Amino acid sequence: MISNDLLINNVVFSRRGDNISISCSCMLFVQEGLLCRNKNECLIQDAYAILCLSINKIANNEDELAKCIKQLQEVDSGIPLCTSSRASSSRSVHIEKIIGAAVPDVINIHNPEGIRNKGWDNGKRIKSTREKVIEKSKNGTRLCSLCHKPNHNASSCILRFKKSDIESEITEG
Repeated sequence: MISNDLLINNVVFSRRGDNISISCSCMLFVQEGLLCRNKNECLIQDAYAILCLSINKIANNEDELAKCIKQLQEVDSGIPLCTSSRASSSRSVHIEKIIGAAVPDVINIHNPEGIRNKGWDNGKRIKSTREKVIEKSKNGTRLCSLCHKPNHNASSCILRFKKSDIESEITEG
């Protein structure tokens, strides 16, 4: 185990016959061929040197290079081409494949007859502010009981104050 920057990485060395495999827990060398933070380890440096030598050996030998290319082409031909299923079939066929059932020709689903909210009587619904304003305008405004004019009541009516002023003058004078 090697500790760098508070990260612990495992370097594993295994040998089976002529095959030597070296891997690190960060997997940079295995996946991308790059030396990782454990590059000071001699095992990884040896594996990196073997990789470079094998690449150089194949690059200089045309027969080996041709064999590798042929093997890659065989592997590539064995893999089916990825074609888009949406391009080859229509949307409904694609949906049928996902669901596993065909779309029916006639749909027998109907809208609900009524919505019953909890706490409300049947047939009642919540009115919008617009509807409330319209109903209020139809009823008209309240009128004063003294002068029969809108926008005030008897306690704030002008006539009441005038009557009280007249009565006070009569009692005083």
